[in-house]
Amino acid sequence: RYSPAGLVVNEDMDILQFRGNVTPYLKPQPGKASLNLMKMAGESLAMELRVLIRQARGKDVAVRKEGIKVRHNGVVTDVTIEMIAFKPRDSRERLFLVIFEDTVAPTVQDLKKPGKAPAKTKGRSQEDQVAPLERELAATQQHLKSIVEEHEASTEELKALNEEVQSSNEELQSINEELETSKEELQSTNEELSTVNDELQNRNEEITQSNNDLVNVLSGVDIPILLIGNKLQIRRFNASAGKALNLIATDIGRPISDIRPNINVPDLDQLILEVVESLTIKEQEIQDTQGRWYSMTIRPYKTVDNRIDGAIVTLEDINDLKLGMLRIQEARDYAEAIVETVREHLIVLNRDLRVVTANQAYYKEFAITPEKIKDKYIYDIQDGLWNMPKLRQLLEEIIRENNEFRDFEVNYEAPGAGRRFMLLNARRVAREEQLILLAVEDITARRIAEEEREKLHLEHKEALSKVKKLAGMLPICANCKKIRNDEGYWEQIEAYISDHSEAEFSHGVCPECVVKLYPEIDTTQDKEQ
Repeated sequence: RYSPAGLVVNEDMDILQFRGNVTPYLKPQPGKASLNLMKMAGESLAMELRVLIRQARGKDVAVRKEGIKVRHNGVVTDVTIEMIAFKPRDSRERLFLVIFEDTVAPTVQDLKKPGKAPAKTKGRSQEDQVAPLERELAATQQHLKSIVEEHEASTEELKALNEEVQSSNEELQSINEELETSKEELQSTNEELSTVNDELQNRNEEITQSNNDLVNVLSGVDIPILLIGNKLQIRRFNASAGKALNLIATDIGRPISDIRPNINVPDLDQLILEVVESLTIKEQEIQDTQGRWYSMTIRPYKTVDNRIDGAIVTLEDINDLKLGMLRIQEARDYAEAIVETVREHLIVLNRDLRVVTANQAYYKEFAITPEKIKDKYIYDIQDGLWNMPKLRQLLEEIIRENNEFRDFEVNYEAPGAGRRFMLLNARRVAREEQLILLAVEDITARRIAEEEREKLHLEHKEALSKVKKLAGMLPICANCKKIRNDEGYWEQIEAYISDHSEAEFSHGVCPECVVKLYPEIDTTQDKEQ
């Protein structure tokens, strides 16, 4: 209430705070609402305020100006404006305190005081009008002078700034060239590093992929695999090897000689040393403590650069194969015993139709020894006895189509024994080895008996062909028993049969006819009987 009106503005002339009644000096302008001091002040007052703020900003002291004309509600008053620059404690921003003070005009009583002549009133009035104009002119000149000085100072500052900018531009250009060179060098280095990084990444990926492949192969293969180093230390093994050799993860790095595996190989370390030194592969059939059979293979471990860096031990489970081979051997011995026991002549051929073996009945029948026919073609033995196109075709069909043939008859002239007849039967007996069992049956005696029987049959047939036969339907009389011949005449049955056959008749009387024709003869005979 007792302090002059004022306000606080920042360097952008935005009003931050009002103090007292500033309505006579400021008023809102039409348009968008704004608290900017220059927009709310009139044109004349805005010019004065701009000069004062520039002076206060440049000198950083309080600036004061009196006799500024301000019109409010049609009344012109003199106003003193004081501009004070300051900085708040909690901020680095510079603020300005603008204070408005009204100048008190002389009253009518002052003008009517004694001692003042009325004649001078007109001169006073003119001086009062000229004085404000002179002050306004002086303010305008001072304002223009300050603007010129500010312009010159700004020009000098701009020149200095321009020189600094040019110098900075040259320095920046030099730095830019250096940066371009460094950029090219960095780009080249970056490309080299990228290439090296890509190569390292590819190698790491290859190593990772190889390691993954190795781990998957070792874990996926059911065959026990053991990797041994040059010093006979355990390097790596898969799960199957751990079970078969009684190994655990902590055994990696230990010498193989310190391990007691489940296999019966007392000289395993010596075998591995021999493989590493001689670079040869060793294979051996072994058994574990439970009696299972394995095929152990020891190979030298070769690196990429072809260096020997230990050995690889693999175990292949051949227990079923071994037992199967034993059963096959037993079955073969059993079959050979049967073949040797039967009386039929048997010979065994392989898929190339070479003789594998024959039984004793065959050797005895054809008077040969095993050395003369073993491993020879069936067509070349016994002076080509079995070299017949039809037999060759039948044997090749057995090999190709896995069929058989029966009752293939062969006859030949045996020296000193006349003609012999043989009956051949063959079939494949071993699917994998494709062995053929050929059975040879001597049917000479049976063939001779069949020929004799055929001869008797032909003689009997020829005898029967000479006998005339009656055939067909014969028309005969039911009463007299006459037969109608081919010409339509009726004749006695005896005459018809005699004409159509070689049968002869002898006539007599049967007992019934005797009773009918000769009753007295019949009575006499009864009495005699």
